[in-house]
Amino acid sequence: MAYKPSAKDLGFFIVVVLGLFFAWYSGGAIVDDNLYPAIIAVGFTVSLISINSLGNNVYYLIPICWGLTGQIGVLPIPFTVAELSIIAASLYFVMNLIYGRKLGSPPSHNLSFLIWTNIIYLATAFFRNPVGFAFLGGSVRVGGKPYIDVMVGVMAYLILSRYRLSVLRAKKIPLWSLYVAAFVAFAGGVGTYFPEVGNILGKFYNGFYSGGFDTSGMTSSFYSATSLSLGEDRLGFLQGIGSTTILYLISQTNPTQFSLRQVLSYAGGIIMIMLSGFRSAFTNAFLVTVVGSIIREKTNGLIKIGSFTFVICLAGTLFSYTPISLPNTFQRTLSFLPGNWDPVVKLDAQGSSEWRFQMWEIALTSDKYIHNKIFGDGFGFLRADLENGIAQMMGQATASEGDLQQEQFLIDGDFHSGPVSAIRFVGVVGLILFILLMLQTTSYAWSVTKRSFGTGYQFCVLFFAIPAILYPIKFLFIFGDFKLGLLEILFFIGMLKMLEGSINDQAKLKAELSTS
Repeated sequence: MAYKPSAKDLGFFIVVVLGLFFAWYSGGAIVDDNLYPAIIAVGFTVSLISINSLGNNVYYLIPICWGLTGQIGVLPIPFTVAELSIIAASLYFVMNLIYGRKLGSPPSHNLSFLIWTNIIYLATAFFRNPVGFAFLGGSVRVGGKPYIDVMVGVMAYLILSRYRLSVLRAKKIPLWSLYVAAFVAFAGGVGTYFPEVGNILGKFYNGFYSGGFDTSGMTSSFYSATSLSLGEDRLGFLQGIGSTTILYLISQTNPTQFSLRQVLSYAGGIIMIMLSGFRSAFTNAFLVTVVGSIIREKTNGLIKIGSFTFVICLAGTLFSYTPISLPNTFQRTLSFLPGNWDPVVKLDAQGSSEWRFQMWEIALTSDKYIHNKIFGDGFGFLRADLENGIAQMMGQATASEGDLQQEQFLIDGDFHSGPVSAIRFVGVVGLILFILLMLQTTSYAWSVTKRSFGTGYQFCVLFFAIPAILYPIKFLFIFGDFKLGLLEILFFIGMLKMLEGSINDQAKLKAELSTS
């Protein structure tokens, strides 16, 4: 029988070739007393060997690494760790298709039509507004990286929808996601309180940098300007771990039936969200809890959680009139409630909202930042705006810090509003298409959730279905960004299709065993 190569054989060949290349590269650097290339080489080779040992199971890294949105600073590639895991899985996916390996078929659903409609329409935005990359030079419009991100997101959807998960792995994914969120919070804490250490570790994962970028010296990146502080004392690095803790607990158990340990863990998640100072995260935690209750108890769950939330809000309001002063971030998060809050903190929260409203008004009532509101301008921005932004950041233009940050957000299309950002990139037409996709995703997530009841997949399904169900509300009314939103929707659909396919296979196997 003739030998038939596999995707893993190709992976082994790539590991050997790249290993030899990095050995040569790092060897020369060590001679020059430069240890960084050697560290890169060792880390990269170990990663390649680990990925190759996983073989076709490398797809498992996609949901685990999804929360690692930072980059490996020492690598000269602009991809996040999450994107690198998708690229690694794509290699095996494509090779399996080439070698004719049979993969699972994605569950049939009309979501596919809406997905490709949105992707094709986004492609028309690119051809109407061709965009290049700043480092290549020559292009009038630059900032085309989001198109690459979308392509990677499409690959994640295609891969996840074709593979299947065992019950054991499905139960472990939420826990791994919690570990990843804890690591991200740890990295952010190191960067915030130990910036000298963060500037060293940030070269290997930039989440360690204070504020997400290198504080040892101002970089020339246009996007670094969007990380400037407005003098707030919010602990943003706690937002992710707090939100993930809440989602983990709600997915695991009906919130009206929490044990004492779960109640304390839930309180810990809420405290971390309050310390982060983001009102959107607090609202999202409430909605996650409500949806988790409705899924299990319908109207009764809504009434129970609504009553509990009312009591908590009332207690928080009354507590504000005691001599004990809550941390500013707590007060900022709760400042929407009537209470005796610190006037400065309350004014800061109101100013933040007004700052966003002002951005939306400027973007929607002028042609400076959105040129085609019907069909969109596509991703990217004018090179002249990029250069002007860098000049402002480097102090070559006179502007207050708040005005500078707002100007950079406006140019980049980071409006802190899902609908406005969608209009900027794909116009009203694209916004309508994306809303249809989100609504259909919500419906699909709800149906997969119902199918998961009584199976070993219920915990994992709820972990991904609850955010998918809430996504239209989050995107339209709380906090949204079209560039990120499209990627997240593709990821949620891919995960739900993988889980639905796994549930179908398990049901088919049980039916076959019962008839045999």
